[in-house]
Amino acid sequence: MTFLSFFKCAKGTTSAHPEADAVETFFESQASSQSHLFSPQLADEATPNEVARRHFKPVLPPVFSSPTGVVTVPCNDTDLVNKQDEVNNAPHVLSAQDQDILASLFPNTINTNFCLLAPASGDRQASSEPLRVGVVLSGGQAAGGHNVICGIFDYVKRVNPASTVFGFLGGPHGVFSHEYVELTEAIIDKYRNMGGFDMIRSGRHKIETDEQKQKSLEICEKLQLNGLVVIGGDDSNTNAAILAEYFKSKGSSTSVCGCPKTIDGDLKNRFVEISFGFDTACKTYCQQIGNLMRNAMTGGNTYHFVRLMGRSASLITLECALQTHPNYTFIGEEVMAKKQSLRQLVEALVDLVEARYAKGKQYGVVLLPEGLIEFIPEVGVLINEINHIVAAGDFEVSKLTPESRSVFEELPESTRRQLLLDRDPHGNVQVAMIHTEKLLMQMTESELQKRGFQGTFLAQSHYLGYEGRSGYPSDFDATYCYGLGNVAGALIQNKVTACMAVLKDMSSSSNPLDWKAAGIPLTKMMNLETRKGKANVPVIKKFLVDIERPLFQAFAQVRDAMRLEDVYQIPGPMQLNTPTPVLPYTLVGAPSTASLLSSSSPQSLGHSRLEFEPLLNPLLLQKETAVVAGAAAHPGAEACNAHIQALFPALGAEAKDFFGGACKLQKAQKIKEKCAVGVVLVGPERPGYANVLCGLVQRVALLGGTVKGFKGARGLLTNDCVVIGEKEAAAQRNQPGFVLLGRTEREEAELFTKEGMKQAAATLQAAGVAALVMIGGTTLHAAVLSELLASQRQPIRVVCVEPSGDLGRFPAHGALQLLKELTGKDIVVGSPDAKAMCPGISSTFQQLAGCRGLGFDTETKVASEMIANLLTDSNSAAKYFYFCQVSGGLEAECEVGLQTHPNVVLSSQQFKTKTLGEIVTFVADAVKARAALKKNFGVAVINENLFALNKELRDLAVEIHLHFLTHPPQPASGVCLALTADEEAALMAALSPASRELFTSLPVTFQHKLIRDIEVHQFPKAILRFPAHELIAAMVAAVLKKEKDAGTFSGSFSPLCFEFSDSLRASYPSLYDCSLGSTLGHLSAMCATMHALPSHAVQVSVANPTSCPTVFEPLVLPLAASAAQLHGLCVSSAAVSETPANGVFSVAEGDALFALSESASEDAVSQLVAQGMQSGWVEAEKYCNPGPLQFAEPAKDYYYSRSLFEVLKGAMKSEACGAAACRDQ
Repeated sequence: MTFLSFFKCAKGTTSAHPEADAVETFFESQASSQSHLFSPQLADEATPNEVARRHFKPVLPPVFSSPTGVVTVPCNDTDLVNKQDEVNNAPHVLSAQDQDILASLFPNTINTNFCLLAPASGDRQASSEPLRVGVVLSGGQAAGGHNVICGIFDYVKRVNPASTVFGFLGGPHGVFSHEYVELTEAIIDKYRNMGGFDMIRSGRHKIETDEQKQKSLEICEKLQLNGLVVIGGDDSNTNAAILAEYFKSKGSSTSVCGCPKTIDGDLKNRFVEISFGFDTACKTYCQQIGNLMRNAMTGGNTYHFVRLMGRSASLITLECALQTHPNYTFIGEEVMAKKQSLRQLVEALVDLVEARYAKGKQYGVVLLPEGLIEFIPEVGVLINEINHIVAAGDFEVSKLTPESRSVFEELPESTRRQLLLDRDPHGNVQVAMIHTEKLLMQMTESELQKRGFQGTFLAQSHYLGYEGRSGYPSDFDATYCYGLGNVAGALIQNKVTACMAVLKDMSSSSNPLDWKAAGIPLTKMMNLETRKGKANVPVIKKFLVDIERPLFQAFAQVRDAMRLEDVYQIPGPMQLNTPTPVLPYTLVGAPSTASLLSSSSPQSLGHSRLEFEPLLNPLLLQKETAVVAGAAAHPGAEACNAHIQALFPALGAEAKDFFGGACKLQKAQKIKEKCAVGVVLVGPERPGYANVLCGLVQRVALLGGTVKGFKGARGLLTNDCVVIGEKEAAAQRNQPGFVLLGRTEREEAELFTKEGMKQAAATLQAAGVAALVMIGGTTLHAAVLSELLASQRQPIRVVCVEPSGDLGRFPAHGALQLLKELTGKDIVVGSPDAKAMCPGISSTFQQLAGCRGLGFDTETKVASEMIANLLTDSNSAAKYFYFCQVSGGLEAECEVGLQTHPNVVLSSQQFKTKTLGEIVTFVADAVKARAALKKNFGVAVINENLFALNKELRDLAVEIHLHFLTHPPQPASGVCLALTADEEAALMAALSPASRELFTSLPVTFQHKLIRDIEVHQFPKAILRFPAHELIAAMVAAVLKKEKDAGTFSGSFSPLCFEFSDSLRASYPSLYDCSLGSTLGHLSAMCATMHALPSHAVQVSVANPTSCPTVFEPLVLPLAASAAQLHGLCVSSAAVSETPANGVFSVAEGDALFALSESASEDAVSQLVAQGMQSGWVEAEKYCNPGPLQFAEPAKDYYYSRSLFEVLKGAMKSEACGAAACRDQ
C-alpha cells in the first residue's frame, strides 16, 4: 500500500468518530507496512507530499474558459487601473526629455498598445495553428516560476496539441549560447506547483552585446519560435524589452514577452499589482519570525535581529512587519527620506532596549532589510563612490571624498571588508553580503555600555533569505503564476511583443474568477538611470516603499505601541489547499489599526490550533484511571537495588524492586483529590511543551486540584508562581513556545547548585505542592532533589517530563555535593561498572533524546522544509554549497536527511569518534566528487551539537576549560578576541599534544571564538550549538583553495551557512507532538497525584510511540535508577570538590556529561543515511521536499518521523492492534 492510496481509502472512513478512526487506520497500516508511508525511499526523488502537491489545480481567470479561444483587444492604460492601484501606487511619470530619449532607444516598440485578453468572437477569431515557444528563467529564484512554464505549456497545447515549448538552460546565457531542451509533458508534470527554478535553471547573465542579441535571434529563427517568454525581475524584463526591440528591428516574427518575477516585490506599479514569489517568501519568513517571537517571549532574555531579503526595496520587511508585529522595524526608504545617520539608528535601538527594560522586558524582535546600509545617506554615498571607483579601476581609500573616507574608517574592519567583496553582475557592492544586523548589534551593545545600562543585552542575528526563494509556492503564487503563463501564451498566440503578461483586479478579490488578463507595454514602465558609470540606461523602474502611501502610514501609526507591547502575530507554517488564500497586504492594501494592535485573529492559524483537540487515550480522561506497574523485575534486581540504595537511600527504599518500564492504565484503588501540583520549565522550550502544561492542568482539575506554575528556575528559587486555571492553560493549547511561565536561563545554573536545590526544596514546601512536574532539567538533579525531600520526610517528589539524559546542559557537580551531604559518601560520575547495574535504560534514553522525544517530530519536519527549500535553491542557482545546522535532538540531522536527501549528512553517531580532519576530508571529497561532474553546488546537514558530540573536539574544549579555571585570561577588549602572547603560550603548554595540534589546525577566528566562549560561558555550555557548520565550511574552503593552488582541484566552492535552531524550537507543534505532549501532561499528573506506583519520583514517557495516540500507554522510569545508570554513579574514595560553583572540574565529569551519546552505537537511522550517501545522494540530486507542516487533514498529518519508524520497526507489528510494544526493561 502506498501513502496516497492509503489516504484515498482513509478519506472514505465513516463512523461516529471518523477522524479518530482514520488516524487509527493510518497507524495500523503504517505498522504493517514494510516502509514508512510518509517519507521517500533512499532512491526516490520526491516525497508523497510533492506527488500530492503536483495534483493541485490552479483556477484560471474566466477568459481562459472561452470555448472559442482567446484574443487580444487594445485598450487604454486607464482601463487597467482600479481604485486600489491608485491608492497603493504613485503614477509613473517621465519628463518630456526622458520620453524622447526612451523613444529613440525603442523606435520599433515604443508605441506598443496596452491590451486586454477577451473571448474570441465575431471578426476576432483565435488562431489554432501550432505554436513554438521558448521560455527562459532570469535572475534569482522565486516560488512559482515553474507554474508560469506549466501555464504556457498547457495553453499552447490547448491551442494545438502539436505546439512545442523549449526551455533555455541556465538563464539568458542559454539563449545566446543555444543551450535548450524541449519540454515534454513528463518534464512539465514533475514540476507542477513545485518551487525553485531547477527545471531549466536560471542565470544572471544579460543579453546586452550586439553579438549576444544576434545569437539570440539566430536560435529563435532556427527553432522557428513564435515567441520567447522572459521570466524575471525588473532588469530581466528590461532585457526582454531590448530583445523585443532588436528582433523587431531585424524583421523577426518572434514575439518577446515578460512575466513579473522577484521575491523582493520591487517589480510593481499601477499595472503590475505584485510580482510572483513575494507572497511565498513572506509567508516563509513570517513563519520563522513568529517562531523567534515565541522563543524570545519564553526565554525573556534575547533580542533577535532579523535581516530579510530586499536590497533595493524594503517591501518584504514592511510586509513581514505588518504580518508579525515586531518591536522595531527599519524601513530603508524612511531612513533615506529622513536622512538618518547610522548613529541615529543605533540610538533608536538603545532607546528601545532601555524602554523595554524599564517595563521588565529584556527581549524583543528587530527586523531590517538586507539593503538597509545602502539607504543610510552617509553610507549610501560611500557605496556609490566605491561603485564608481571600482567601475573605473582598483579601489583605494584615498580616492574617496573626505566625508566618505571618514565614514569608511569608522566602520568595523569586518564591515569594511564586506563593502569591498566581489561585485554583483551590475558591478555594484554586494549589499546582501553585508551583515548589517551584526553591525547594529555590536554598536547597540557598545552604546548601552557607554550609557551605563543596568540590564543585560543579549542579541542573536538571523538572515532569512534563500530558504524563502524555492519552497512550494503558496496557493496564491501557484494560481497567479499558472495564470501568468496562460496570459503569456495568449499574447504570443496573438503576435503581441514587447509586453509583460499581467493579471489585474487581484487586489480586490482573491477569487481568480474575478481577475482580468492583460498585456502591458514594457516601455511604459521604464525610466532612465546611470548604470556602471553610463547615463540614460533604460530600466524598468523599481517599486520602493512609499512612506506617504497608506501601507507605510498604517504601520507608522502603530509602531510606537509595538515597541513596548508584545502584540506578536505568530503566522506558523504556510497552509496549502486553503479555501480562500490569505493575500499579502502589499497587494490588497493596508490593514486596520485595530488588527495591527492585536496579537490574535479569528482567521489566524493560532486561533484554529486552539480549537483543535489532540487525540488522547480515552482512559486518560477518566477520573479513576491511574498508572500502575506492569513490568517484571529483571534478573539482577537485588544487586541493582542495593547499588541504587547506596546512592539514593530514601528513593531506593521507596522504589524497592521497581525499575520501571511499560506500565498500565487502570482503575485506581483510591484517589487523592484536591492536591496542588507544581510545574516548572528548566532548559530550552520545545514544540509540544505547552500541551504538557495543558494536559497536566486538565488532569489535576479533574481531581479538583490546582496547578502552581513556577516562572522558570528563578521562580523555583524565589517562590514566584501563579495558579494556572484550565482557561489559562487552554489558551496555550497546541501553541508554540512556553510563554505562560517562561524560562529563566540565567538562574538555572544556580538552581542546580547544592544550595540552589535546598532552596528549591524549601520553596516547594512553602508552596504546599504534593509534587513538582519538571519539564526539562536532568534525571540526576531531579533524583537528588527528590532524595533531599524524602530525607526531610516530605511527601513531595519530582516527576520529570523530557529531562536531558545527555548533551551536558547542566553539570553534575552541585548534585554530587548534595548527595555527599545526604549520604555521607563521595559519589562520582562516569563509572563503567555502574552502567551495567541497570541494563536497558540507556537504549531507552538514547531514543528519548532523539526520535522518541517530544518536539523531535516537529523540529525535524520544519527543518526538513527549510533544508529542502535550500536543496531546490542550490540546484536552481547551481553555484552555492549550503551548510545547514539543525536542532531536534540526537540524530535530528539523520531524520532531515532521510526526508530530504541532501548531498552530505554528517551523522553525529557516525562522526562522533572521527577526527575533525577526517570530517573535513569527508566533506571536501564530496565537494570534489560533485565538482568533477561540473556540479559546484550542494547541501550538507549537521546537528547543532556536533561539536559537543565529537570526542576529539569535546576533549579540546574540556582541556581549555580546566586550564582557564586556574589561569583565567584577561577579558576580550573591543573586537580583539586574541589571548596575549603569554596567555597563549600557557594554554599551549597546558594542552595535550593531540589537543594542541587540533587547536592550531582551527582557523584563527574559530580559535578566538572557542576560547572566548569558554571564558564567558565555561564548559559545557560554551560548546553547545557551537557553529560547527561554519567551522567545517571554512576548513573545507581552505583545503580546496590549497588544492586549487596546487592544480589538483579545478571546481569552485562558495559556501553559505544557515542555522535554524531557535525558530525550530518555537514552532507550532505537529499533530503527533500535540498528542504526545498532552499525553505526557496527563501521565505526569497521574504519577504526581495518584501514587499508584511504588515511587512517584519518576520520569514519564510513552511505551508505544508508534501506535495511534488513542492507545498510547505509559513508560515510567524511576529517577534514582535512571540517574545511576545514565551518569554511571558510584561511591568513590576520591573526595568531591567543595567549591560552591556548579560546573565541570575534571575530565571525567566532562566525559560523563555526554555519556549517553558516547555509548550509543550506529543504529538503523545513521546506517540508512550512510547507505543513501553511498547510493547516490553525494553525486546526484535526489532532492526531496516534504513541504511545510500541515494541519488541515488530521488523518494524514498525524504521521510520525521516519527515525521512529526505523528504530522501532521490530516492535511495530504488535502495535498494529494497539498493544504496548517497545518494553525496554
